[in-house]
Order: sequence, then C-alpha cells, then structure tokens
Amino acid sequence: MNNTASRLNNMFTVKNDKIFIKDEFDKTPEAEAIRKAIYNTCDSINALDWLWDKTASIINAFCQYNNLDDSIDEIADGLVDVYNTDRSKWLALDVNLAGYIDEANQELGDEGSIFDSIGRGQYMLLESLANNLLEVVKKFDK
Repeated sequence: MNNTASRLNNMFTVKNDKIFIKDEFDKTPEAEAIRKAIYNTCDSINALDWLWDKTASIINAFCQYNNLDDSIDEIADGLVDVYNTDRSKWLALDVNLAGYIDEANQELGDEGSIFDSIGRGQYMLLESLANNLLEVVKKFDK
C-alpha cells in the first residue's frame, strides 16, 4: 500500500500556500475518491483549506508506515495542533466543528482545559479523515 500512498501523495501541489490536486490528476478516479473522503468526513466549507492541508499530510504520512491500519492513531495524534492559538483558529473556522469537540469529550473524557478539548476534537476529526483516506488507498492499491 506504500506505493499507492506514494502515488496519491504525488498528486498534490501547493499554490498560494494552499494544497491542491495537480491539474493533470484533477479528473482522475483517485482525485474524486480523495474529495469524497474529505466531504464524507466533514462538510464544513469554511474548514476546507485546513482539511486539504491535513489530507496531504495524512497521505504523506502513509508513505512512512508499513502497516497503515495500525498507524492511524499515531498519524492523527501527530497532526493535532500543538499551540492554543492554532487550536482556537481551527475552532473559529466553523462553529460546527464544536460537534467534534463534544463527540471527543463524550468518547475520550473532558479532562483539562478548553484547549485540551479542542485538541481532542481535532484528533477525532483527523482520525476519521485518516480512516476515510486509508479506504481510498486500499481501493486503489494495485
């Protein structure tokens, strides 16, 4: 699956500090599957740049692991914003992202500060995104 992850990773480019799928890959089934994975994870229009950035980071991380199924938690944890300012900016992207915080607090507990809760919410969203992207990798693994 690392070859598939590498192939998908090569589909991304950066324009004006934003992540995009390269034009030559834009109409491919793989690109459509990546888009679908993102929108199935979170349909927030306001958080799309953040989601695309994390999508590229997740697929890039897939290239580094041999057992992708066991890497999801570690990848998601490693992509959670560290600084409280960044966590606040993430929540400010869309008030509906608070639903991920609520879900995380119910599932993981609500110990600590509001910033800890935001981090857990990011983790839940990133874990879901990584799982959806893993399904894309598996689908196109040849």
